[in-house]
Amino acid sequence: MKPPTRIGPAARAAWNDAVQDLTAMGEDPERCKLLLTALVRAVDDQSRAREAWKRSGYAAGKGSTGQPVPSIHWRTITECDDKIVTLARELGLGPKARRDLRRSVGRPAGAASAPDRRMPGEPPRRRLRSIR
Repeated sequence: MKPPTRIGPAARAAWNDAVQDLTAMGEDPERCKLLLTALVRAVDDQSRAREAWKRSGYAAGKGSTGQPVPSIHWRTITECDDKIVTLARELGLGPKARRDLRRSVGRPAGAASAPDRRMPGEPPRRRLRSIR
């Protein structure tokens, strides 16, 4: 599986790492290509914004009344950070994200509460009554 074209070295490394991690988890990277592409584009945008910010001397921007405001490059970097974290979580690329993907929803297996779903021979369930 090839990475998108015209991306920088940081994005290419992110692509290779993500594909390797997905393959190790038993997931087919082809099925996640849209998310992978969005992830590496965000990494590439962040890398380019960081380089532009560095070239500008880490300058801050100026607001409408002359007050210092965060540089447009800094805002791009932080927005890309948020995108990267969200997409990596969606792909299950972190330990917590993998744990959350394994977690099932609802009751555990064998914990049916309906009376018609009891095991044959199982004693009846008793309900507790509140004492007043």
